[in-house]
Amino acid sequence: MKSKKVVSGLLSALMLSTNLMVNIAYADVSETKQWGDNASYVIDYDTATVTITGKGKLKNTDTAGNYDSPFKGDTFIEKVVIGEGITSICNNAFNGCANLKEVDLPESLEFIGKTAFTGTELYNSQIKENSNELIMVDNWIVDYSKKGEDVSELIIPDGCVGIGTESFKKLIVNYSLVYRLKNTEKIVFPNTLRYINYGAFSEAEMKLKSLELPTENDLYIDSYAFSNAFSDNITDTVNELDIDIPRNVKGIGAFAFSGNKRLYDVTLNDGLITLSNNAFDGCTLSDPVVIPDTLERLGAKVFINTPFEKEFDSSTEKALYLGNWLYKINGNNPSYIDIREGTLGIADSPGIPVTAEFKLPSTLKYIGSSAFAGQKKKEIVLPKSLEAIYSNAFEKAELKTVNFPKSLKYIGSKAFLGCRGLTKVVIPENVEFIGDGAFSGLIDTNNGTSVVVYSKDCIIEQIEYVNVYAINYALDFNYIIGYKGSTAEAYSDKYAQISHPYMQNDVYWRVFKPLIIGDVNADGIINITDITKVAAHVKGKKLLDENAQKFADVNNDGKINISDITKIAAHVKGKKLLS
Repeated sequence: MKSKKVVSGLLSALMLSTNLMVNIAYADVSETKQWGDNASYVIDYDTATVTITGKGKLKNTDTAGNYDSPFKGDTFIEKVVIGEGITSICNNAFNGCANLKEVDLPESLEFIGKTAFTGTELYNSQIKENSNELIMVDNWIVDYSKKGEDVSELIIPDGCVGIGTESFKKLIVNYSLVYRLKNTEKIVFPNTLRYINYGAFSEAEMKLKSLELPTENDLYIDSYAFSNAFSDNITDTVNELDIDIPRNVKGIGAFAFSGNKRLYDVTLNDGLITLSNNAFDGCTLSDPVVIPDTLERLGAKVFINTPFEKEFDSSTEKALYLGNWLYKINGNNPSYIDIREGTLGIADSPGIPVTAEFKLPSTLKYIGSSAFAGQKKKEIVLPKSLEAIYSNAFEKAELKTVNFPKSLKYIGSKAFLGCRGLTKVVIPENVEFIGDGAFSGLIDTNNGTSVVVYSKDCIIEQIEYVNVYAINYALDFNYIIGYKGSTAEAYSDKYAQISHPYMQNDVYWRVFKPLIIGDVNADGIINITDITKVAAHVKGKKLLDENAQKFADVNNDGKINISDITKIAAHVKGKKLLS
């Protein structure tokens, strides 16, 4: 009897010990963990639920390529809740999660990667023998299971907001090609649709007689979405395909409609904002396409290999305009380019010769990627209307001075990379974004370079790589001058010291200097130079620019006069310091 009690006591102790161990293990796993840079997740083991919060993209790799989705192949989780703010789900994010049966997606979601939910219970339960089924995750299509006869009409259900990556693309099964929409003549899209992701209908070779896109919500057509999607020939009398892109379409990605030889005419309507590179590459477009005035970015080679661009290439014309956009300069290397007044934008990589003379029109708003890369001109006058300078626009140009207008909002990645002639740059207060490596390579340890950032809270993008040699610094200056508490100060503090780990002497320092009242020339100190500049302004000899005037009016009475000169002089002499 006593032995039974001892055994019973040992069993009870063992069970208690085991429960404690399990509870401890659950508590450890349920702590918040990071998914990439901007998101985190927790696991509720009671309900086998993963809750993801944060903003931006759920990535499957970091910049070094050594990170993977934390849930690929996980067989425990049964439910996933993704919070508002997440915009993208990476490839294979929940691939192979065999017991995952429920997913809640946020309204902020814009993209679902390839095979993100393949192999889950939610995915597998929708596949049926002898039937064609749209595989749905919440209100997104992620795949199309073709087990039945070909359909002539594909109906996307009402309520669907997105079509995920390669959902209808042709497949390779046992070394054979499978066309899931080979005989489809019509697609019915719901007005709830907002996103058609990468390669959604790529290489489907449909026999569409028309393509009518939804017209109610803002719609974004991603890269390769309809690339080679339409068969070259169909059996009835309708061979040519014309597409009217409705005004609710805001973006068309790279190669989105490329390779469709049956596409003879495209109408782009007001409302379109972005038209990316090679979007209509290889289509049979005989007449130039008119670009709407709402466009803000025109990619390179959008219409390459079309009849109308080939005709231009063989002509003696110097420039090809599409609407109010300068699209391309002919390859006959003109020495002067007349960029006509009324031009709103310059496309990416338009082929402007580096030695050509030109004048930018007063109407220009957008300068495309690599538009003036390698330019030999020492100065280019930027118009007062300019709003955006895109990536690599002036890379390695021989500029010695650049004056940004106050209308400027965007400076793209590597826009002025390697422009070593620039020793001082002034960023106006309305700039909202400075891209990764925008001014990389401008550090000068012998003479010193400086940037004045009048924008207090602009985003300064900095992509950090494990390999220090791959880093291009957004503000690569010796001195960064800006407001106390600004993003410029935070950037300067974070990247104050730049060193290469294998080169002990290769160390640079960035110094932050605050903008202060009385420092008219924004060099970080108040001295006789500032007095001279204010005096010249008061006398009308040389007027201060708008930024300098803010720091010259030291008594803040809305006027710049002898009183301000007196106060700055008193500060310089140490008699009465400016506060």
